[in-house]
Amino acid sequence: MKRLYIICLITYLSINVLYVHAEEFMSIAMDSWIGYPIDHVIKNFGYPDEEKNIAGKRLYYWYDSSSTYIPPTTTSTVTPSLYTSTVSSFTSGGYNVNKYCNKIFEVDNDNKVISWQYKGNACPNFYFTGKSLVNPLNNKWELKKRIKKEAKLARKQLKKLEANE
Repeated sequence: MKRLYIICLITYLSINVLYVHAEEFMSIAMDSWIGYPIDHVIKNFGYPDEEKNIAGKRLYYWYDSSSTYIPPTTTSTVTPSLYTSTVSSFTSGGYNVNKYCNKIFEVDNDNKVISWQYKGNACPNFYFTGKSLVNPLNNKWELKKRIKKEAKLARKQLKKLEANE
């Protein structure tokens, strides 16, 4: 029972952390496209599902959606007593979960991204396309990794130089 409690707690905390940081992550990911040509976005996301001109604004839309069937599962507990036993059952599942994430980019007259919006219950949505939402030319996380790697290499080289002196 204690093990089940720990698993449930870890699952709850993991989902909570992902949910709390999803909006922050989505903002960072979408911001990474600001100032880049829409052709670069298209190269990474594929062709947009829709292009619109609304109130003098040029907008590009990407619609992603997915549906997953959650099969029913039943958990039963038997509680024996002296002359009888009690069986308790709990069934969950047996329904569809519909997920979506719609992304909109606005471009200026030079076809560069100037703003964005997103809407959905599944943003960020890596599992729709298998592609990252982050601009590969402006990825803050990759830049941090590269800087750490280069700093580690520089420290090694400095130690070698110091050892040779």
